[in-house]
Amino acid sequence: MRSELKKELLKLVGISLSLALVGLIGLYIVIPPYIASLGGNIFLIGAIYSAISVARALSKIASGLIRDRLGDKPVFLLSRVLYALAFLILFLSSNISHVALGLLLSALAMGFELPAFMSATATIVADTAFTATLFGVILTIRSAPVVVAPVLTGFIADNYGVKAVFLTGVLLSLASFLLLCKVNIEKQKTAKEETIAGKPIWQKEFIILMISTYFLFASLAALVPIFSHWVVEKLGYSYTVLGLMLLARNITASLSRIYSGTLADRLGDLNLLALVGLSRIAALLALSCVKDPLALTIALSMHEVFVAAPPRNAYISKIISKEDYGKAFGAIGLAQELGRMTGPLLGGYVAQIYCHEAAFVVLALILVFYTALILLLKFISRSN
Repeated sequence: MRSELKKELLKLVGISLSLALVGLIGLYIVIPPYIASLGGNIFLIGAIYSAISVARALSKIASGLIRDRLGDKPVFLLSRVLYALAFLILFLSSNISHVALGLLLSALAMGFELPAFMSATATIVADTAFTATLFGVILTIRSAPVVVAPVLTGFIADNYGVKAVFLTGVLLSLASFLLLCKVNIEKQKTAKEETIAGKPIWQKEFIILMISTYFLFASLAALVPIFSHWVVEKLGYSYTVLGLMLLARNITASLSRIYSGTLADRLGDLNLLALVGLSRIAALLALSCVKDPLALTIALSMHEVFVAAPPRNAYISKIISKEDYGKAFGAIGLAQELGRMTGPLLGGYVAQIYCHEAAFVVLALILVFYTALILLLKFISRSN
């Protein structure tokens, strides 16, 4: 049993690294200033980020359904093709509409990939005694190349231009596609092939979790575009300085995925989810008060001192039947994208009308609702 688990985990590591190649390019670093250079303002940037979330939401739902029928590999390969097309369109872009189309395809690619990857991971780790920890480890491996993405992307943009960033993305997408073609990814058993006892997906605990996830991602999705625009356009720092700030944030997030999962296994998934809200409220309020690069880096890193993915995914794997994992992670993905639709739009509007510092305060207030819902979920769980 232990050797079989080890074999499956090693396969997950290979899949994770293959998928993560595209993550070496951080579009979120160059896109907001690039759109601004084409004549767009911060509100338009927020509107574009919100609009493309519609496509990502629909693709996440489709991903869960396709994954349950055809398996993981077709979904993964489809996402690589979409990424390659997205980067190619961005490379050839000459106006904001072309950029929006490229981002749309990129959003579709991400939407297809994530629910399938989470479902595949949950199927393997759900029955262990350290579910959240394993989720944290796998997610850390999956996001490992993303740690260097801000510096690498900033370096390429500063020295070779933004178009060189997009061309690099095309090449990495093709390399990821070829690697995944060689990986043996077997189709998981369906509910008809294997009967697994568990709870239905539409229970009140899951619905509350979905709503809280919406608020979490409404705040999260707006942070990096607004912060990137503020640092480069308003504070006058270079892409490289911005990249170093985001590098520190990504390193913190990568480390926290592991210890957040371990803490969740020890303290409880819902306790850790509440800590995520409280720590991010403090970080956003700190961002609204500082402008020094070091202080900004510390506050931005503090935002990622706890992450929600390992405890949230572990909690889902414990309350939902295995045959419904694809639907469950697709539904959570829908809540995430609804947050991505409204968060950047609201944050961009506040930043445009008032100031960026006021936008950070609004994002903190959104997290107050998230934290309250997690505490409500904890109360319901105790009552049950």
